[in-house]
Amino acid sequence: MSELLKSDLLLLLLFSKGYSGENNEPIRGITRLMKLVFLLDKEGKINDLFRFEPYKMGPFSSEVYPEVDFLTNYPPSKPLVKTRSSNAVELEDPDESRVIEDVLSLDGALLTSKEVNVEYLLSDSGSKVAEELWKSIDDGQRKVIQDIKSKYGSLTLRDLLKYVYRNYPDMTTRSEIKNQL
Repeated sequence: MSELLKSDLLLLLLFSKGYSGENNEPIRGITRLMKLVFLLDKEGKINDLFRFEPYKMGPFSSEVYPEVDFLTNYPPSKPLVKTRSSNAVELEDPDESRVIEDVLSLDGALLTSKEVNVEYLLSDSGSKVAEELWKSIDDGQRKVIQDIKSKYGSLTLRDLLKYVYRNYPDMTTRSEIKNQL
């Protein structure tokens, strides 16, 4: 396999089948996307591209945001990743909205209501690029990406955060929501 770029890893994660069993399954919210990328490193051992550090909501990489911005804006006429509003984000758990509101009140710059209510998915052109990338990685890597996305992408945000906090306590030392989980 050729060397992956950070943007490639995000495209592969978006392209992968998730809990629905369908390719191109959207990922709800930047926090979920961030935690899935983190788990690709910790449990999948295939992401050594992003550097994570403890932050307000656990593992955080400031490198994810510019990559997402790049993919949602390039090329300008046909971006590879698109976003859409989701009114149903995370509300399958009644306590979810309280956690999200608490996080929003902690630091509006960290997470805005727009980012909470957004789904990331591949555009048609992004799907074609990601499919070619998918073919370029080996079966083991494809399995790891699918396993991470399907296993953890189906969790509520609260449950995903609980899992990460319980299994990677070294990444929660600066958390401002640890007691809420």
